[in-house]
Amino acid sequence: MSRLLTVFMLVCLGGMHLFGGVNADLEEAYKKEYAFLVAQKKALETRLAEVKKESKGKIDEAERTIANLQEKFIAKTTLSERKAQSLTDAERDMEGVKDNSGLTEATLMQAEATLEKYGYKAAAKVKPYVQLESVYVYAAQTLGTLDKVR
Repeated sequence: MSRLLTVFMLVCLGGMHLFGGVNADLEEAYKKEYAFLVAQKKALETRLAEVKKESKGKIDEAERTIANLQEKFIAKTTLSERKAQSLTDAERDMEGVKDNSGLTEATLMQAEATLEKYGYKAAAKVKPYVQLESVYVYAAQTLGTLDKVR
């Protein structure tokens, strides 16, 4: 048995010597593959760094755009709120004008009814403020005349 083992070892050692060229070629192929993989890894790391830098630039630009849009949105919202407040104020003023218009018409009707007895004729198609002025002037004149009569 030990003889057989010795022969086997000699055959293996001889085979290794015979196939030594194959091992050298294989080792050379592994070295080339390793060098290729190292170069590829370096290229990928470089590309990754470029992509990260490019992405950061795009993210920074997007953040600036968002901040700018938010600023514009806030300005537009503020303007909209001011316009809404102005509209509310104008509506309130318009209601006041309508109320005053009603009071003016009532005053004119009463004045015309009272002054008709003294010959007052309302001017047709005249603005209310002109009619009011006319009524007050006529009323003052009428009061002056009536005061003299007494």
